[in-house]
Amino acid sequence: MILATGSEPILPEVSGIQLENVTTMKTLQDAHKLKDIADNCAVKTIVVVGGGYIGVVKLQKHFERCVQMLKFYY
Repeated sequence: MILATGSEPILPEVSGIQLENVTTMKTLQDAHKLKDIADNCAVKTIVVVGGGYIGVVKLQKHFERCVQMLKFYY
């Protein structure tokens, strides 16, 4: 897990960006939110915008048992 505390996530201007399960990965609280989403299988599709290899692989491992589609955009 990477906590980039000196950065600020850039959120694209797309519809749905404010939905409940749309989140960034910057803080420990963000990590807990993603873990809760994964533990509850609260989503069926994940779209990752940006992110490094290690972070994306870790995310994939958390969600692999409940996600039907995983898309990556770098």
